[in-house]
Amino acid sequence: MMRGCLLGLCLLVVALVCAPVAGQPLEELAPDTPVARVGDRTITAGEVLRETIHRFALGAVGEMLFQRFLADRCEEAGIVISEADLEPGQDIHRVRFERLYGELAEPSDEEIRAVYEGEPELYRLEVVPARGILLESEADARALIEGGLSADSFSQWARDVSLHESAAQGGDLGEVSVLTMPESPEVVAALLAPGEEPLVGPIETPQGWWLLLRGEPRLGPVPAFADVREMIRRDLRNAALERLWMRRHARVRRGTVRITPYHLWQLAGGPPPSVIPESAASAPGSGGGGA
Repeated sequence: MMRGCLLGLCLLVVALVCAPVAGQPLEELAPDTPVARVGDRTITAGEVLRETIHRFALGAVGEMLFQRFLADRCEEAGIVISEADLEPGQDIHRVRFERLYGELAEPSDEEIRAVYEGEPELYRLEVVPARGILLESEADARALIEGGLSADSFSQWARDVSLHESAAQGGDLGEVSVLTMPESPEVVAALLAPGEEPLVGPIETPQGWWLLLRGEPRLGPVPAFADVREMIRRDLRNAALERLWMRRHARVRRGTVRITPYHLWQLAGGPPPSVIPESAASAPGSGGGGA
């Protein structure tokens, strides 16, 4: 950690301490060129570049190793996941990891309840009073808007044309939250989105197209444990998976990756730059150390 802090300080003071080499690319400097100073210690160009290369290489190669590790473990376990199986935005390596270690991250009922009882106020949800009109198509919704739909006429239009079961109540959806309309997250998101316009829509959902009339949002009451149990379970599981990911990642990398500047520059397709001392840039077996 101290080494990382020193490197950060070095990079910050390069321009201040090294006016003679300002503007000159680091790789063009002689290895022993001073580029920074911390207390009585001088940091050279060679030291900075070696540390930068080392950190970059360890991160990149370590990540590749962990991805290969996950692919191999899935193959051994008979778990087949292809790019075609992924939802938009999903990372195949994360999906493989969850399939392999998901059971280890599953919280117990006691853990879930303890979280809820510790601070139930945290699970109060934002709610918004709303009315809605559900229509078959976007064209129908836009025709209604162009026909003069307003806050005053909304209830009557809902009674006349809405396909939703709330039509008889003038489209009254009550106080809407993620708990009251789990089948229509698009509607909830639209109602809770920032904005002052009371009329919202058209909103496309699997059920059809919605026009919405929203009131002032507020913080709802503390929900019952049964209503938020799944939410807490998911939060705990995701947090446990993240901790598992970090531990497994570190375990796979620990002791398995050692990179010399020589290897990195070979991968990059070019010779080591002059700034890397010869002993560090040389190939394994020629005085520069092994991989």
